[in-house]
Amino acid sequence: MKRTLLIGLLLTSVSAFAFMGHPGPTPMILDELDLTPAQAKEIKAIQKASRNEHIKISDQMDDLRDATRQKMLSVLTDEQKTKFKALRKEMRNEMRDKRRNGDCDRGTMTRMKPQYDKR
Repeated sequence: MKRTLLIGLLLTSVSAFAFMGHPGPTPMILDELDLTPAQAKEIKAIQKASRNEHIKISDQMDDLRDATRQKMLSVLTDEQKTKFKALRKEMRNEMRDKRRNGDCDRGTMTRMKPQYDKR
């Protein structure tokens, strides 16, 4: 269980960075390498393929989170489920407020899915 959780967290963090919108150091490094047009084209193709893999992994993580949450909810009583959903909503609202106020290091992340309140 711990191993699965660790892998899940690792994949989540990797996929989260893929969606942050910040290009990272790669463009700066590539600018310094004086790439030929052919090399630049090949690098872009590699980056695009990598981004597609990140998207696939992110989708898999979404599915894993959904399955895990459903398993957790199946153990809880109706009262606990209601409280669980309310606490999750409250946490999301707090994080949203922190991002808006600039109090959160992850302020550039925009890919939070509030889909679990719909259940």
